[in-house]
Amino acid sequence: MADAPQPAPKRLGLPGLAAIAAGFLIFGLATLWLRNQPAGRTDLETDRARERTQRLAKLRESDAKALAEYGWVDRAAGIVGLPLERAIELALPQLKAKPVRQGPLIPPPAATNAPPAATAPAPAPPSNPKPQTSAFRIPNSHLPSSILHPPSS
Repeated sequence: MADAPQPAPKRLGLPGLAAIAAGFLIFGLATLWLRNQPAGRTDLETDRARERTQRLAKLRESDAKALAEYGWVDRAAGIVGLPLERAIELALPQLKAKPVRQGPLIPPPAATNAPPAATAPAPAPPSNPKPQTSAFRIPNSHLPSSILHPPSS
């Protein structure tokens, strides 16, 4: 069975091109009109924004007050809140009296343009290897008695 010949596709013609152009024009005008509309905030959104702003102002005010005044943190435990400047004055002598510990050394960065280092061949294993032992030993005095003296059955 032979394939039936396909009819040639029809051309749009002038009315089809005019309809496509009109569609693009309408879409462009609608986009411009919507972009120029003012952002419509509802009364609910405005009220919530005002409440959030007021709560933030109260929070900042209470934080500033806590940092600037004396006050009880926990009266039963005898914990008092100090102004920030006074707390720093009290803490500095204690911090200055502590010794400074040296941290670990940071290795220098590897040179990126250096040629690779020649690697030495690995040593041959001994013919009569020793049994592996741990480098960490626990003195018997630190072991629990149940390990040193297991119960006899």
